[in-house]
Amino acid sequence: MENLEEEKRKENFFKINGVIKKIKNLVLLIFIVLSLFFMGKFFYVIYDEKTKLDNEIEKSLSLAEKKLDLYLKTFKWEEIDEDKINYNNIFNNYLPYKPKTTISQNYTIYKLPYIREKFSFAINNGIIISKENDSNNKKLEKILSEELNTLDEIEKKLKNKKLKNVRVVVINNDYKVTFSREVFNTLKEKYYSESLKYPIISGKNMRFYKKENGKIYYLEIKNYNLFLKTLLKTPEFKRYEYLFLISPSTRYIYHPKEELLGIDLFTESLIDKDKNLYKTAKELYKKNPLEYFSRLTKNKLTSQSSIMGYKYFSQIPLYIGIVAIDEESIVGRIVDIKKDLFLMIIFFSLFLGSYLIMNLKEISWKKIALISGIQIFLVCAFIGIINYCSLKEEMRRFDTINNKEALNNYLWTNKLSKDLTIKLQIESLEFKEANNVKITGIIQHESEPKYDVFFPDAVEYSEWVINERDGIITKKFLMLLREEFNYYKYPLESNIISLKMQGRGMYQGKVVVPDFTDYPEGILMSSNHGIRKDIVLSGWNMIGTFFSFNKLSNLEHELVFNIYLKRNMLSPFISSLLPVFIILSMVFGILILIEDGKENERVEFTLGSSSGLFFTVILSQSRLRDNIATDELLYLDYYYFLLYALLLITVLSVFFYKYKKIKYKYIFNLKKIFWFMSSFIIMLITLFIYKI
Repeated sequence: MENLEEEKRKENFFKINGVIKKIKNLVLLIFIVLSLFFMGKFFYVIYDEKTKLDNEIEKSLSLAEKKLDLYLKTFKWEEIDEDKINYNNIFNNYLPYKPKTTISQNYTIYKLPYIREKFSFAINNGIIISKENDSNNKKLEKILSEELNTLDEIEKKLKNKKLKNVRVVVINNDYKVTFSREVFNTLKEKYYSESLKYPIISGKNMRFYKKENGKIYYLEIKNYNLFLKTLLKTPEFKRYEYLFLISPSTRYIYHPKEELLGIDLFTESLIDKDKNLYKTAKELYKKNPLEYFSRLTKNKLTSQSSIMGYKYFSQIPLYIGIVAIDEESIVGRIVDIKKDLFLMIIFFSLFLGSYLIMNLKEISWKKIALISGIQIFLVCAFIGIINYCSLKEEMRRFDTINNKEALNNYLWTNKLSKDLTIKLQIESLEFKEANNVKITGIIQHESEPKYDVFFPDAVEYSEWVINERDGIITKKFLMLLREEFNYYKYPLESNIISLKMQGRGMYQGKVVVPDFTDYPEGILMSSNHGIRKDIVLSGWNMIGTFFSFNKLSNLEHELVFNIYLKRNMLSPFISSLLPVFIILSMVFGILILIEDGKENERVEFTLGSSSGLFFTVILSQSRLRDNIATDELLYLDYYYFLLYALLLITVLSVFFYKYKKIKYKYIFNLKKIFWFMSSFIIMLITLFIYKI
């Protein structure tokens, strides 16, 4: 009977263990499946948005093509007598685009891949004409591939290498170079038809040639820059896009940033050291695709990662290009992206935690270290994602006035009229105490009517006139601005400095308005307009600037220039976060030193060490509170509260162990879950602070 009962007990025991094991596996499976589900959902959202963005780019390119085609139909191709064509101009227009052009069996023309900034203000390109010789030209091409900044450097290098039959020809801004009759005739014979394809830009005019049925026709667009700007400036294109035109040789014909006009993508890629742009230039130049898409590390207007789209315009040989800010495609779905990422990380953390706790008895220290390491990485990723997504969410909420159309629409909707038109440039920003900012800058506005722009939030203000001519007054100002900054997310916080401006006509429904004439169309806040380029911001990063309006009443509105700042993490990490993690490691070290059977040996050591660490934490937190003068509880304060709790748990554990109130296994288990528990609590703190 006893044997039967014993067997039944064993059977029940194994059954219960089997059920428990199944439950454990089910819990783990649920957590990992949920984690993978939200990971898949996240990647689907990203893919979906990228697909939508590509489609939008294609639509914008097609729209630009239709508009360009429609406008060009208003111009007529006119026949021209071939004798009246200036061949020299055509070849001088054509040659700088070609990296290498064979004149004959004896001579080759090499284009230097540099622009005027590399030489002087007077030089656009250099051309080297070399007598054909295999050994000679291998050396030459090797020299030309080096980073040489001036023509003097190149000539010196050529001389040192003892290269013969090599001549450097400087081409000025008009691309003029004189060829011998022999060279000229060779060029005409071999490259005349090809050279006709490239638009010739002379001053403000642009001319196209084409050859049909043995006849030559030309199309001329006068004041082409203004024409193209008007054509491609339209609210139908998205605000985060801008368009440009390049020739088949990749030379810029039109771009919102006028300094780029006259150079090509090859030159631009060399200056910017952008491999993606160089690859794009090669693809367009060599293969002439009808459509091409690429990625740009930093675009010229916003310095952001972008998607570039190119579409060949067949009527006249050129490419319509479009830039779409890659990041902007994500902003529209930032709420979904954030939720999916958070849930993915949380469920994966729960999976790791469940696995750790369920196997606490037999789990090895290697697995514990691996799980703890993964969890710490997840927490860091979690904090980074929250920080990034919150930033993008804030940017999405802003009502920005970024161009003339948006400005005029706001004025018309609110039945307002213009008071003064201002140009603003901030020269310096300096934080004084927690909520005071010292600002210096330059402001311009009409000198008539004779009154100033009023800054209502300025605690202290002074200004002086530095120039007054052509009906425009230029003043330099110094002010102390008091702002209500939020520091509770420190060191992950962002803040906005709002420079409010009013005019005397505010009570009559008039507003101070920004002057957008010097800004590119569709300007983004990340382009930091209105801020001096080399401005120094101690402890902060510039996220962007934008104009907006504050509605005080139906009649009263004020212009606001907003400066969006994000805390630089390096200084807070060194001064605040790093000590927290060091103290956390030391607390873990104290726990590690507690050994089984030595309950009396570690009490004094643990008490002394914990007391020292306790006062260190107090001093560190006190220093933090002194530096950030605010009455709010800071995000980092909760880290210190966690340290207090862990120190208290450590001390109590030792005392309870000494007086045999708890067994050593509980302390041993605490060691095993220490890093996972600490990092998971930090994750929960972050969730609480960001109200997710």
